[in-house]
Amino acid sequence: MSLWAGHMTKMLPTLVWVVCRGGGDETISLEGVRVYPPGTAQFFASIGLPAVLAYPVFFAEAIGGILLIAGVHARGVALALVPVLIGAAWVHWPNGWLFSNPNGGWEYPVFLTIAAVAQTLLGDGAFAVSGKRIADRAAAVAAATEA
Repeated sequence: MSLWAGHMTKMLPTLVWVVCRGGGDETISLEGVRVYPPGTAQFFASIGLPAVLAYPVFFAEAIGGILLIAGVHARGVALALVPVLIGAAWVHWPNGWLFSNPNGGWEYPVFLTIAAVAQTLLGDGAFAVSGKRIADRAAAVAAATEA
């Protein structure tokens, strides 16, 4: 078993538990905070954004976050999430600095935006899953087998 596969085997049950803990049909529960697409759509409509925009944003954040945790094309995923995170900072801007303020402040979304930009600039890590890295490993195995 490769080092990456061993790492993912150990991490996967925890990841599944965090994402699915307490979830229902269309609910993702993280640490007891329930977030669901219809509620997100209502929130978007309440701040003047099209309610239908909530669905792609919700799934981009959920799936993008899981892909980042798993290390799947981390550079591209982080870059794709930057506009979503800037939008989150914009939405939370009127609530003040601290995310612990009522309705959440802009501190945490700005931090996540900076982290996503940093991940984009740093690139994929040692355990990342990307097409280039897989091709490089396959070439190295082929070269080692021939020798």
